[in-house]
Amino acid sequence: MPGLMTLLLVAVAAGAALLGGVSNELYYNPKFEVPKEMWAVQTVAPGELEVRRVPVPVPQKGEILIKVHYTTVNPSDMYNALGTAGYRAADIKYPYGIGYEGSGEVVASGGGVPSYILAKLGTAVAAVSVNFSGQFWAEYAISAPSGILPLPSNVDYKEGAATFINPLTALSMLEIAKEGHHKALVHTAANSALGLQLIRAAPVYDVDVVCVVRGEKNVKILKEHNVPADLIVRTDVESFKTDLSKAVQKYDATLAFDAIAGDVSSDIYEVMPDESVVLIYGNLSGQGVPEELRSKKNDPKKPSYFFLVGPWLEEGGIMRQLKVFYRLFTMLPKELATKIDRVLGLKDDNLVDVLKSDYQTGGKMVIKTIMD
Repeated sequence: MPGLMTLLLVAVAAGAALLGGVSNELYYNPKFEVPKEMWAVQTVAPGELEVRRVPVPVPQKGEILIKVHYTTVNPSDMYNALGTAGYRAADIKYPYGIGYEGSGEVVASGGGVPSYILAKLGTAVAAVSVNFSGQFWAEYAISAPSGILPLPSNVDYKEGAATFINPLTALSMLEIAKEGHHKALVHTAANSALGLQLIRAAPVYDVDVVCVVRGEKNVKILKEHNVPADLIVRTDVESFKTDLSKAVQKYDATLAFDAIAGDVSSDIYEVMPDESVVLIYGNLSGQGVPEELRSKKNDPKKPSYFFLVGPWLEEGGIMRQLKVFYRLFTMLPKELATKIDRVLGLKDDNLVDVLKSDYQTGGKMVIKTIMD
């Protein structure tokens, strides 16, 4: 998915000589001392994490090496780390790296104009791992110019670490709503970091969000974000389906994004109008996608049980990608800002225990990977 920075770099490639010439060889910025080994969190056996010393990766042509400052802890990271979402094949080779996104400085290039310029400038970036392979829970990580965004001056490394997974997903949901002429959408787990970003960004798109949550505590969070009472629906009350149906009808919601799966997916599917689009992008319930929805893939509501941002961006071509990345860059400091609830240290003695126990209930967590 080409980042805005990539396109800008290609456009100014003719002036690269001013930076000392364009290199197609492996290049390390002399401003940084890159060691041979680093600390990293890896999965060393099924369900078993370990902070260990590993070689610093070497960027290949078209890749960049990032000195990571902060990296996020997302449910998808933990599903990958613990092998609970089917992301890893049964014959996976251990150990393997974890962490889809982070922030830091570009310190080396494997070759190519954009990679070289980024490394030459020591650019401060938010980034995702190559092909979302997962490796940012470490002191250094590999990315590519197509997977980075330069950090705005008013976004620090800690907040910038959470640039892609949640903000890009929230933006993509709203772009899908706009492209499909949906006036309103239903979103579950609406109290999550992603959910709150979606709520803040929705007015920019003139889209209403029917917020589905569990428990009074989460209702309070939504009210603190000025969500009207008739846009809040609780799953833990007997009237859930009736309440959801009323909200869907009142706001003419014809699009749904569900992070919970299981029974909640079935209930949402049942109350949505014909010709609606129901997209399932998570499995917080652990119940998986109900079989009755799998068998209805071709009906008018088009339930889809794996919505992924990357393929959706690719399908839309360069214009969709430019539009979304421009929005991401301009909205990151405000509507798409991330509130960090907890900072962990890569060398904390209890890091692995905290990751395993608190990743779903400990608020938005980041790991500080740069050593003071």
